[in-house]
Amino acid sequence: MLLDINSILILLGIGLFAGVVNTLAGGGKVMDWRLHFPIQTNNRCFLVNWPSNFGTPKDIGEEVTTNMANFKSGNAYLLNTSMMHCATNYSERERIHLIASCDTSAIKNFSV
Repeated sequence: MLLDINSILILLGIGLFAGVVNTLAGGGKVMDWRLHFPIQTNNRCFLVNWPSNFGTPKDIGEEVTTNMANFKSGNAYLLNTSMMHCATNYSERERIHLIASCDTSAIKNFSV
């Protein structure tokens, strides 16, 4: 597993916006999975997933059903980042996660 520099800086408390996390391994291989370890979070932080058939929103607007999850501190979460998603924080308190990017072959050895 690789830790990207943005994840390390966030863990250290350096105020860097990490809206985009590098998903390429050194050789350019796409790493579609992320392990999230919430360090500091709250009940107003959410991960939002869109349906797999979601495309570009229509100009006239449309109703889209999303799934929302609240990652709790003290747990680990495996996220398939090849699916459209985003994180939101409706709190004034920073959301801090340690994030490890993984490729598909690495997660085959994981168990619950």
